[in-house]
Amino acid sequence: MDVRLYLGILTLLMATWAAAEEAAPPRFEDHQAIQQAVEAFVQREKGDDAALTTTRLDRRLKLRRCEQPLSVFWPPGSRKLGSVSVGVRCDGAKPWKIYVQANIREYREVAVARRALARGDRLTAGDITLERRDVSRLAGRYVTDASRLLGREASQTIREGALIRPGMFRAPRVVKRGQTVTLLAGSRGFEVRMPGKALADGVEGARIRVRNSRSKRIVEGRVLAGGVIRVDQ
Repeated sequence: MDVRLYLGILTLLMATWAAAEEAAPPRFEDHQAIQQAVEAFVQREKGDDAALTTTRLDRRLKLRRCEQPLSVFWPPGSRKLGSVSVGVRCDGAKPWKIYVQANIREYREVAVARRALARGDRLTAGDITLERRDVSRLAGRYVTDASRLLGREASQTIREGALIRPGMFRAPRVVKRGQTVTLLAGSRGFEVRMPGKALADGVEGARIRVRNSRSKRIVEGRVLAGGVIRVDQ
């Protein structure tokens, strides 16, 4: 056979084979498609405030192309902020499952102190401002709605700009130890009031011991507003 004819036939065969390979569906799942599926899943789960960065899959990883849409899921007990693992599964005839490593950042408006607060200061709306923070980097609890903390006392010194946390505040003491209080006994139809002395600090709703100033007996009751103690019957 003429060499030029042989080379021509060989070139034609190679071109035909290459075209057939290009037209045939890929045998393995595209890594970029897997990452895009993870990104779409996290966006649905976490909303527009979340930002995701995925770790590139090992190029040597060969996963058979799935004939069904990929299933993306949170592994049981997994974290959903910071460094996380996100599961990707093929439920086709030849199933497989992998875990994609990613980092999820979530930004929220959180409460911070507008001014320094001393221990015992009562929190007001003017003491708080909201700042957008990456909550995935915040250790411990944070506050997005501080309305429930208004009127509570600072249990510690809080610097200006500090993150507001629920544990920084306590219910205000409405009765102090040694304070003269009013003891209330009976029902609404018949109530008796008498003076007493608190033997402990108390927040509204707490139970404390009180000495009846007349009988000198020590009784226990529930703290009401205005320095009133409803004693047990």
